[in-house]
Amino acid sequence: MTGGLDQRILETIDHVMVTHNERIGGRSQSCVAVNLPENVDLMLRLHVTRHANPGTHNTPTASEVAAIVIDQGAALHRDIVLITRGAGFRRIFESSSSYDPLQYPLLFAYGERGWTYDHFSYVGNPVSNNGEPKIMSLQEYEAYILYDRTASDTLILRAGRLTQQYCVDQWAKLEQEFLRFIENN
Repeated sequence: MTGGLDQRILETIDHVMVTHNERIGGRSQSCVAVNLPENVDLMLRLHVTRHANPGTHNTPTASEVAAIVIDQGAALHRDIVLITRGAGFRRIFESSSSYDPLQYPLLFAYGERGWTYDHFSYVGNPVSNNGEPKIMSLQEYEAYILYDRTASDTLILRAGRLTQQYCVDQWAKLEQEFLRFIENN
């Protein structure tokens, strides 16, 4: 059932998250289970139509692939949809401070707030020329979060492949924000 993982370690992680993560503690944990046989063979095929623009819509080579998001609507909706008790469905947009803790509960085990458009987390709380607090961009936030601190115990820097997945997801989120800005301005 645990796929070869140590049951005691999984129980410890579960205890820490239920005890210290306000997004999980006191609520029933929900998950989506996909019942596939263990020996199922899955294959991903990338193909390009004959009439695609050469040079811009070619099938990528292995060295060119940075991320593959398996969802046709992913460019528009990379959100999380929660089913809440009594309130029905609730969409958590990728720009919400709850998105990262819900998407990566192991990296944000204590329910720390993620980035959002009004993130005022500069050291010293500097203000802009008009006296408003400076807002931290997604790029600045990720540069701060992913900065390698020698004596740091941050989970994000110690999670191996999950850290890599987090970085790719944040890069995709940043690129999507740039594209939305260009589209809207």
